[in-house]
Amino acid sequence: MTPTNFDEEKEDLLHRIVQARRKLEELRASGPKPAPEIKIETEIKKPEFKIEESERLKLEAEEEIRKIIEKKPEIPEAEIIKPLPILPEEKPEILFKPKLEPIIRTMHQDIAELKPKTTEPLKPITPPIAVPLPQRFSPAKTPQVLPKNFFKIIFAGLIAVLFLALIGGSVGWYFKYQPALPRIKKLEAPESFIRSEKNTVIELATLNEKTIRQAVQNETVSLEKNTFKEIYFKKSFAEQFCRFGKCVNVSREKFIASKDFFQALEIRAPESFFESLEPEFNILIFNQNDQPRRGLIFQSRDLEKTRFALETWPDIINDLAFLFEGIPIGIEAKAQPFKDGLYQNISFRSIDLGGFNSSFDYFFFPAKNIVILSSSGDLTRELINRLLGQPEIIPSIIEIIPEQTIPSPKPIFP
Repeated sequence: MTPTNFDEEKEDLLHRIVQARRKLEELRASGPKPAPEIKIETEIKKPEFKIEESERLKLEAEEEIRKIIEKKPEIPEAEIIKPLPILPEEKPEILFKPKLEPIIRTMHQDIAELKPKTTEPLKPITPPIAVPLPQRFSPAKTPQVLPKNFFKIIFAGLIAVLFLALIGGSVGWYFKYQPALPRIKKLEAPESFIRSEKNTVIELATLNEKTIRQAVQNETVSLEKNTFKEIYFKKSFAEQFCRFGKCVNVSREKFIASKDFFQALEIRAPESFFESLEPEFNILIFNQNDQPRRGLIFQSRDLEKTRFALETWPDIINDLAFLFEGIPIGIEAKAQPFKDGLYQNISFRSIDLGGFNSSFDYFFFPAKNIVILSSSGDLTRELINRLLGQPEIIPSIIEIIPEQTIPSPKPIFP
């Protein structure tokens, strides 16, 4: 209990005692029986009792105080409400304060001892805040002591890095400098000059007359009526590819050159003829009313040299018998000279072979640097129409000029 609360309770108790005393005096004056006088001793000595008697006195004192406080004298309400006159010479607080103070103090002490002791709630323990002391001088830096195995760890790390670098360099060198296989591009039929309906690439395992004739015969049988087919021959060969001392075998493909084709068929052509041509060529097959006709298409490097080689070819009909397979040729036809003709402003040279629409023709198309050998007049006309952008066959309007009337044997170009 704080001092302030104690003073307030003490004053309140004194005030109640004074009021009770006044009420008792008034009752004594008005009643028939005078109330006994209350003697209050000013000096109170502290009694020396045993422990049991002191406890009994404490209880009796508390009971008397309780009775005084709870006692309700039968006084009219008007008199209770009416304030009591206070004489100027009377000062109740001063009069009774020195007399009752020791009693009240003793009573409060006894009451405090009788009350059960209550423990205050525990407060959270807050750690003390360490306040750093001001440093007058900076502490001396202690040298860092390296662990005993520090250099061993560094050495082991360097060895591991060198080992990994060696392995990575070896693997990189192997993949970078090993002989890489070149990309093998599959050969496909080139763009057709005459816009033929079908293009075929035939791979020959062995290049000889038998395999060539058999392949051409198979393609001829499957050809539809009045359609063109171009045939290209190719072969595979092994090539050794070496790099940094290592070699690997690579399989490549290439088109068969005209010279190899002629040699396989034992065609004796002038060497100047092959020198004036590009290596690649193709065979034409034209199914004319179920009568197949064959032709050859070459791309020329020099048209004049090619023309001269054809004009100076001594036995061209017999050598190119492959084109006239299945067509009867008379002895008189082989001895005839070439005749010059003109169709769609394209000049050509022709020999009549005596059979049904059978002839040997050749002409040049300078716009594309090509030369074509044909085994039929209808085939020649169809080829010219396709080269000029007219795929349909136009009725034959061919002007044949006798050879003796031509001042020069050179072909007439458009």
